[in-house]
Amino acid sequence: MASVYDIVTSAINENGEGKTVHTGFLTLPDQPGVFTHLQIGERTIDLAWNRVETAIGYLLDRELENIYSGDDTHYQDAGLESGSPYNYRVAAENDTGEGEYSELHDIWTLPSEPDSFDVAEVTTTEITAHWSSVPGEEGYVFLVNGEETEQLPTGSTEYTITSLTAGTTYKLGIKAVNRSGSGAVKILSVTTLPEAPVVVEDPRGGSSPLDRITLSMIGF
Repeated sequence: MASVYDIVTSAINENGEGKTVHTGFLTLPDQPGVFTHLQIGERTIDLAWNRVETAIGYLLDRELENIYSGDDTHYQDAGLESGSPYNYRVAAENDTGEGEYSELHDIWTLPSEPDSFDVAEVTTTEITAHWSSVPGEEGYVFLVNGEETEQLPTGSTEYTITSLTAGTTYKLGIKAVNRSGSGAVKILSVTTLPEAPVVVEDPRGGSSPLDRITLSMIGF
């Protein structure tokens, strides 16, 4: 904590002591301590820190460049790049100067959603989907009808989901993740191919799909 001191000085010689002079001195303020709040978005980072007694303001730096100077103990840093790391530090100041900095390192914004998400191949029971890579990702999560079904490693851009039902529409999703959390989900609706028609023997000879089959009952 910063302290105020009254410094008294006077000159002394063989004739005695001269007039005393009083000088007030304020020590530098304490560090704000650890950051108390951190909320991370795709292009924003919200920060908050402890209030310091005797401080008249605070200095917040990003990458050693000042981005905020004022008496609030919170700040939203906006206009950032998605999936990117940032470093911060904050110090309290008073009339004497700046105190020591508290630092916060390697804070990553959330990754963005993929720019593209398309179907590569569809069968009656399988769908292969492909998506564009996302900067700053550390993996992906694949979703089917809103449910997370597969955790995929970093660098993945394709996945095949199997054991589906023919002629059924599925809502597929893909989202990038990193150490700070998940990005937005990209959605794609896909319908599997229908089953092939049933082929029966044509009583007139040969085999072909029939529009209608007539059955005769024979009594005994």
